[in-house]
Amino acid sequence: MKKNFTGHLCIYMLAAFLFTITAIFILQTVVNQSRNTAESREKLMEVREKLESNQENIERLTENLSADSLAKTRAFADMLAQDPSIASSPERLNEIKDRLMVNELHIIDEDGIITSSTIDAYVGFDMKSGEQSNAFMVIVDDPSIEIAQEPQVNVAEGIVMQYIGVARTDARGLVQVGIRPEVLEETLANTAIDVVLKDSDFGDNGYVYAIDKKDGTILAHPDTSLIGTAAESAGFPAGFVGAGKARINGVEGYYLAEENGDQIIGTFLPAREYYADSTSQTLVVFISMMVIFTVLMLMIRQMVDRRIV
Repeated sequence: MKKNFTGHLCIYMLAAFLFTITAIFILQTVVNQSRNTAESREKLMEVREKLESNQENIERLTENLSADSLAKTRAFADMLAQDPSIASSPERLNEIKDRLMVNELHIIDEDGIITSSTIDAYVGFDMKSGEQSNAFMVIVDDPSIEIAQEPQVNVAEGIVMQYIGVARTDARGLVQVGIRPEVLEETLANTAIDVVLKDSDFGDNGYVYAIDKKDGTILAHPDTSLIGTAAESAGFPAGFVGAGKARINGVEGYYLAEENGDQIIGTFLPAREYYADSTSQTLVVFISMMVIFTVLMLMIRQMVDRRIV
């Protein structure tokens, strides 16, 4: 009778033990998933705010540089109006370029031909032959227009350049100044998305990544060899936006991604780290309950021997 009673009691307690451990593991997993999702969204919000702040700084800096560059271009137009002979003297053009602290000076006639320049190769160039340069030709028809183009990479030289144009005041045509905004160039380099996300920690082995929404290429990733490659070939699921499980760059884990303008930013956490807390907590509970159940069994056996048998 004692063995029968003890056996049934062990079975009931084992069942209760397994049920409790399973329930705790499931509960810890759900809580862990909820916490990881919240942390991912918080990290994405932090990254989004940082990117927006960087963009605002770039726009503010661009506006200040454009205002300063327009002032220099107007000054060049005034110098030319006071002394038209400047146009026929490359030496004086270069002196003015150095005085104004700019990189290029160009004088364009009403037909859009560069007649004088601090760069000999540009003399004779037709402004109407290129989309970027043709945008300045409206100044010939409306001298009140002043153009300060957005700084952009000069494909031929691979550097950031900004071109500014205003009307000549002594004849039909315009003058143009080219400036290399090194401060802006440095700012753009330091605020590139791959540089920004490189410093964004997420967990111990997780990371924040970015994908180009238009062509699906990777913009930022800890593995720099993946930058510029197709995101799907690296394991990112089609569509890129959402949450789920994926094997990215050979590592099993969980991602959460959201749209951010023309980009998709997301977080990725390896599966081992994703469930690390719930596993360790469940193990602690398992060991604790094993000790408690063992002590209870011994106490019950002793009570059965003394009080019942």
